[in-house]
Amino acid sequence: MLELLVGAALRSLVLATAVWLSLKLPRLRNRQVQLTAWTAVLAISLLMPITTRLAAAVIPAPWIAMPDVEQVLLPRSDNFATPHADVAPEATGQTPILTAIPTRGDPAAMSGSPHRTEVALAGFDWRLFVTLIYAVVCASLLLRLVIGLLSASCVLRAAMPVHESWTTGHHVRVSRDIAAPATFGSVVLLPYDYTTWSPIKRLAVLAHESAHVRRRDFYVQIAARANRALFWFNPLSWWLPRKLSELAEALSDDEAIVSMHDRSAYAEILLEVSSGTIRLRAAVAMARPAAICSRIERILAEATPPARVSRRSQILSITGVLALGIAAAGPLAAVSLPPADDDTASTEPAPPYQRITINPKLLDADVGFYEDMVSGSVMIVTRDGDHLVTGRLGLGRVAEYPYSEHDFFLTTVAQQNTFVTEPSGRIVAVIHHNNGLDTRLERISPETAARLQATYDRRVAEELMPHTPVKLDAAVLEDYVGYYRLAPTYILTVTRDGDQLFVQGTDRKRFPVFPYSVRDFFYTAAAAQLTFITYNDRAATALMLHQNGRDRTAARVGADVAQQLARRLDEERAPYTRVSVDTKRLDRYVGRYTNQLVTMTIGRDGDHLVAWGIGQSSYRIYPYTDHDFFAAIFPTQISFVEDAQGRVTQLLRHEHGEDVALRRVVSSTY
Repeated sequence: MLELLVGAALRSLVLATAVWLSLKLPRLRNRQVQLTAWTAVLAISLLMPITTRLAAAVIPAPWIAMPDVEQVLLPRSDNFATPHADVAPEATGQTPILTAIPTRGDPAAMSGSPHRTEVALAGFDWRLFVTLIYAVVCASLLLRLVIGLLSASCVLRAAMPVHESWTTGHHVRVSRDIAAPATFGSVVLLPYDYTTWSPIKRLAVLAHESAHVRRRDFYVQIAARANRALFWFNPLSWWLPRKLSELAEALSDDEAIVSMHDRSAYAEILLEVSSGTIRLRAAVAMARPAAICSRIERILAEATPPARVSRRSQILSITGVLALGIAAAGPLAAVSLPPADDDTASTEPAPPYQRITINPKLLDADVGFYEDMVSGSVMIVTRDGDHLVTGRLGLGRVAEYPYSEHDFFLTTVAQQNTFVTEPSGRIVAVIHHNNGLDTRLERISPETAARLQATYDRRVAEELMPHTPVKLDAAVLEDYVGYYRLAPTYILTVTRDGDQLFVQGTDRKRFPVFPYSVRDFFYTAAAAQLTFITYNDRAATALMLHQNGRDRTAARVGADVAQQLARRLDEERAPYTRVSVDTKRLDRYVGRYTNQLVTMTIGRDGDHLVAWGIGQSSYRIYPYTDHDFFAAIFPTQISFVEDAQGRVTQLLRHEHGEDVALRRVVSSTY
């Protein structure tokens, strides 16, 4: 039994190593893909002892098969356990792993010979001793898990159900025995003080916990702890529950942020929730203090939630892990890993920025305030010892480190800042590189920054003010129904259901808004308001969104514009079939492409191309015509344009319903 468990643990380590290396690929870095993959690893780890036995019965082991654990500890030989076991190995032509141990029948062992110590070891039943140690530790961990489940079950039975409209059909209970939200099975448990929470906080907590319920994270954690109890001697069994919990919490955070549309507000809620103490060992807690700092840093550092992963991609992830699991369970698992498939081979990594040390005076020269004259966003730069700390007005702060005198990289996200100098050496601007997009921010005076800060604080305070809903006629509400374009690829759709208006952004959830004047409406899901702009008391011609201290205007557009954007997004998400293209044609597309905002580089890797922007990891693109390519990891397509002479002159990137043109500036290989 022990031999089987140790062998299964070693094979699980081989599987986990292969999966870990595969998940380093850019196309597999999505958190949902990683959670699916590691959950599959957990399932295979639990089934590995059975799978190993089945594989051994079906697949004949060749001479290089994994050695049995008993063979590693005690070599098997013809002259072992005989009166001549102390014969030198050279005499038999064998090379044992350990020196042969004489048995009790060995005359040398019964006398005052040098073999007396080895006789004592042979008389000791080490197998029984190791088995007892394993059983005690395993039983202790399983008992702890069972006690935790029983304790949580008692709390669950004593908890009172909550039947309120905001629960939206979820099974919610409230308990005096917990201090922070948690999930037990399909039940969302709330502390007794939930009645003092704001509607926004309730929405965030419910969105977070319901995401756990939907993914069945509770049962995954129970399985991970059972795996830890069975394979407690395997480091993987201790690492896996933490990794699964980390990914599950990050995905639930993303769900809550999408519901709220406000990262900073959700970070504050998460910090408040983490101050409570969880008493349920077996429950899935919303915020454990040990991990709260890293979660808040990630939430504030990311600009947008990660792209959703289709069910097809998740099935492919599970299939890939299963294939690796079958290989790990086979007889060759301990000798070599299966060769990587071409579709998962490593591509060029993210730029390897090397941190350097520069003169503090140069760092002090970068300190200041910088404004994006297009969006009004303000970047605040300060110095902390040998590096800078950067943050946008109203958002979190992150550290950045120099890799040249004027170039800095962020460690939390793949972004960089380049400080621009004039001939006198004075810093006049900063170029922010994010996802291949370059944004220029001009340096402003502290007085201007203080004025912008005051304006921002005033607007945020106004947004946070409570509003009292009023009653409006259905005819007035109907004048506001329509489509409003906030950005070229983002449209707010306003609909009416009786005397209730709803607003839904492109690829976002629909939320109700409530009037507090004839033209002004407020959200309850976020600290945001809308103002409809009318002319001569006719239907609204535009709306203004007040959020995060900014006012943004969205002009009214026709239904055809919204439908065209929806069609474009559907086309980008549609599945594409890869075709074969001659490598000589692929080489013609290799080079660098740019416009005023975006720079992309195209390279070739075998029979396909790879693409990346400044500060980005590379990702593969595959042809579906001889000049059109699709990315497999997100809904983006790239088309190459040729002139009359057949020269490639530009690249068109089709993304988020928009076509972005980049002219070719470098035609050589990268």
